[in-house]
Amino acid sequence: MSALRFVVISAVAVTLGGCGLFTPEMEAFWETKDQEKAFENIIVNNVKCEIRNGVYEAIRLLQTHTRYPGNDIRWLEKQGATVTLKLVVDEKSSLNPGISYGDTPPLPFSLGVGTANSADATRTEIVAFTYSFHDLLHERGVERYIGKPCDHEDGVLIQSDLKIRDFIVNKVFLAKVPGSVVIEDVPGSARPVSNPFSTFSYEVTFVVAYGINGTPTWKFKRIAVNPSSPLFSTSQQRTQDLTITIGKTTPATASSPATPSPEAIALHNAALIGQAVATAIQSQQR
Repeated sequence: MSALRFVVISAVAVTLGGCGLFTPEMEAFWETKDQEKAFENIIVNNVKCEIRNGVYEAIRLLQTHTRYPGNDIRWLEKQGATVTLKLVVDEKSSLNPGISYGDTPPLPFSLGVGTANSADATRTEIVAFTYSFHDLLHERGVERYIGKPCDHEDGVLIQSDLKIRDFIVNKVFLAKVPGSVVIEDVPGSARPVSNPFSTFSYEVTFVVAYGINGTPTWKFKRIAVNPSSPLFSTSQQRTQDLTITIGKTTPATASSPATPSPEAIALHNAALIGQAVATAIQSQQR
């Protein structure tokens, strides 16, 4: 039975300028397409591993360990995580040739002619999926992985330790400690078992930008070619964003995927809208 629901979205926005029409590659210029496939697979599996380890550690340390007495957190297994991985590549290129003419003294005459051409292309790929914590903890063969360090956490940027485990453990700890949050007692129960959180969210963003420009200049007796501004320039900005929203989630069945609560869906969508606005503003400022 699968605990996973995937929604894949791919979008390309291209602006035509004097430099041409192009669509950016998702992989960096030093990587191959096979490396990009492996990269996305690694990220999705690493996120799954970190979420599962966070839930496992929260239950093991905060429910069964005598060092942390307090509120019951059995509600955690009824929760789940909605995850959106967003990869954006933004490329800008420009070509700005210019010529200046200056007459020799004593005629004080000069003339400058130039042209500005640019092309801007943005490619966005989004992968969204939902895990039920119950499904993650009871997945077939999970005993081989649960509680063990995740693979591929020693990289850089989003291909690294994303601290998801710490986020889950820290938030559940708030519910574990008496008095930190308000939880009403359940009749007939020695300790409260309700979830004090409707939803909580986590986001991590990595932005990398690099570029190159060149200004070859030719000077003759009366004419100078490209005397000042760069003749050509190109830059690329890569944004890797991960958004996780945790809330009550119905486990997967044979006919339907894991389904988050309306509150979790609303919070997750709000986070994505804010993220999209921030990315658009950032792109315009480059």
